[in-house]
Amino acid sequence: MRLAAGTHLGSYQIISPLGAGGMGEVFRAHDPRLNRDVALKVLPESMSKDPEGLARFAREARAVAALNHPHIVTIFSTEEADDVRFMTMELIEGRTLDRVISEGVVSLAEFFDVSIALADALSAAHQKQITHRDLKPSNVMVTNSGWVKVLDFGLARNTDTEGPGRSDLPSITRDGMIVGTAPYMSPEQIEAKPLDGRSDIFSMGVVMYELLSGRRPFSGDSGPAIMAAILRDDPRPVTDIRPAVPQGVEQIILRCLAKDPRDRPQDAHHLLRDLRIVRRVWEGMGAESRQESEAELKTIAGGVGGAARRPTSAPTKAPRVERGTSIAVLPFKDLSVAKDQSWLCEGIAEDILNDLARLEGLRVTPRDSAFAFAGTKDLRFVGTKLKTATLLTGSVRPIGDRVRIKVEFNDVLNGAQLWSTAIECDPADLLEVEASITKTIGEAFNLRVAPGQDSAVPTKAFVDSGAHRLYLKGRVVALKRGRHLPSALQHLQKAVEADPNYVPAWAGVAEVCNLLAYYGLVRPDQYRERAVSAAARAVEIDARSPRAHAALACSLLLYRGDPQRADDEFQTALQLSPNHSETRCQRALLFLQLTRGRHQEAIAEVRRALESDSHSLYVNTILGICFGISGQHDRALPLLRAVANADSDALLARHGLAHTLCWAGKFDEAASVIEGAARMSGYSGFGATMLVMVQARLGHLTQARGLLEQLRQRASSQYIALNNLAEASFAVGDTASAIALAEQALSDREPQFLLFARHAPNFEWLRKETVWPGMLKQLDGLGQATA
Repeated sequence: MRLAAGTHLGSYQIISPLGAGGMGEVFRAHDPRLNRDVALKVLPESMSKDPEGLARFAREARAVAALNHPHIVTIFSTEEADDVRFMTMELIEGRTLDRVISEGVVSLAEFFDVSIALADALSAAHQKQITHRDLKPSNVMVTNSGWVKVLDFGLARNTDTEGPGRSDLPSITRDGMIVGTAPYMSPEQIEAKPLDGRSDIFSMGVVMYELLSGRRPFSGDSGPAIMAAILRDDPRPVTDIRPAVPQGVEQIILRCLAKDPRDRPQDAHHLLRDLRIVRRVWEGMGAESRQESEAELKTIAGGVGGAARRPTSAPTKAPRVERGTSIAVLPFKDLSVAKDQSWLCEGIAEDILNDLARLEGLRVTPRDSAFAFAGTKDLRFVGTKLKTATLLTGSVRPIGDRVRIKVEFNDVLNGAQLWSTAIECDPADLLEVEASITKTIGEAFNLRVAPGQDSAVPTKAFVDSGAHRLYLKGRVVALKRGRHLPSALQHLQKAVEADPNYVPAWAGVAEVCNLLAYYGLVRPDQYRERAVSAAARAVEIDARSPRAHAALACSLLLYRGDPQRADDEFQTALQLSPNHSETRCQRALLFLQLTRGRHQEAIAEVRRALESDSHSLYVNTILGICFGISGQHDRALPLLRAVANADSDALLARHGLAHTLCWAGKFDEAASVIEGAARMSGYSGFGATMLVMVQARLGHLTQARGLLEQLRQRASSQYIALNNLAEASFAVGDTASAIALAEQALSDREPQFLLFARHAPNFEWLRKETVWPGMLKQLDGLGQATA
């Protein structure tokens, strides 16, 4: 069947061809049922009767469907119509990476954007035991706004279920296959050896080399010649071609291109981490310090992640340490066979960190900044970046029904291990073990608990051990945010039921309820009293808990619309813990919420948080949101893009990025970001609303109205925030409905409306309507009404 513009395949109308390859042709098509354009990948007629071709086609569909990642193309369905097999996929508009490379030199910033996105996508695939096996620039799409998507999993294999082997590799004599694939094959792929994710990492190394130099590391006049070069030759150092490339980047690429898989980073997660660290160093130095950063980068690339066999050289000078005694606690390593104890590893480290913060005279690196260096092996580098003199590291290994905890206390200035211990204990004794570790560190520094901070420490002896473990699991899950929040709330609720006097668990319940409200995932009347009463209970039990006061402040702000009482609680929390960065960020959102939006005060508050927590992705996200809301799009977008690229779970950053892109008129990139955020939040009303707005602003009113109608239908069986429906209604020109919905959102005291109506650009339309003065008066009166 010949497919041309205007023809139909099943219910899809073909618009235009997009490309062709060994696994089929790709067309742009319109789906009238959902009023959207999609990509159709059609299996060639010559392969439709071929069992091998059908198997590959089905395998690609299964592989992509198993993945859910913002940098991997989304598959919608596999279908058959008119004897034609095809799959429908997310339509990605932009340029393939090979075109980007052919158009000129890629900047280092662009290199990091693309490489980190690719490593993030591979990490997600490898965690599902899926190897791509055909990673190359033509299988990567870059939108006009710079968003990266990995395409074409036609050669992917699930190593868990199908095992290693080469039965489905393309024949090297097949027309067109050598030119497109051979330059990116790993040595073990060429030699028909069993493959795993390290083969993709080799291909990634080729892509990164080509990104920076404009040429491939291995060349030849034919496919066999290229394969021979891959097996035989060492690549020319990329700095010979482009001297400005940081040495750390070059070393990472060379490790990826190692002939022996054991000499490469051992998984994409390690590669992703190394790239993020190298980028942080490269970006964190001012122009006058770039030469110094090059020396630091050399040490990182040799020693961070993977199983590199090259020796690691030490930094040329000792870390600069701020005056006074200082320490950072890194998340403990998970040594369990199933790798399912991250909640315990992070929880133990955070508990110890919080206990150490109570010692007078000890500067403790905040959680987010310290945890940003999880897994980094070069401790002197970590000390340099965090400006700390000592580091506490450790590991957790379950042994039957007991737990073995190993702890190491390191002097990063001298590279010496000050103290280490291994403790095997019953999980019920974790709190006692944590207290013992804190006491040992305090004695090493000759420090004691600061005045006024001692009340919380002895109470640990009376905390129910089961409640504590439930709290740790809920706390770590909650930090992932998005679709994980309901599960986190269940753990925390069980914790307070097990121990009704456990303050952190009560604060955690309030925090998760607040996040659910912020993202518009729950009906406010169902969680309003639960949030406020949980936070108030935490304050009642321990009035000196800064976290309890901060949780109460957020509950009052989101659920009661009472900024004055909320600020009183924020100020109390900051008096108790002046360096608590998360509280300062939350207070910044309060400043934005006030009438006429105190933007500069909000930005100043976040900058104070950055002084103590400069590596925190959360703090940088809030700064980006503040810039975006205040109209400083050129400052907001780089920050929010960087966080979204650095953390695939960063739902808040994607929310802020999507909004800012719309405010800046960058609707193509916004659409891609929105799709990823919608998947992460379980397709809440936010994503659908933003898609309506984007389609409307692009002039696709028919599609926008169709999406809005679907959203309204969903609202009959699923909670959709009224302010979301109001924004979408206004976007398609239904102003009367938009105003009515906004008025109902105010009447229902929807948290998103209470927080954003006064100042956010997406409510600018409402503030121009004649009803606004009356609505503003009601907003301002909420605090007095609920006092």
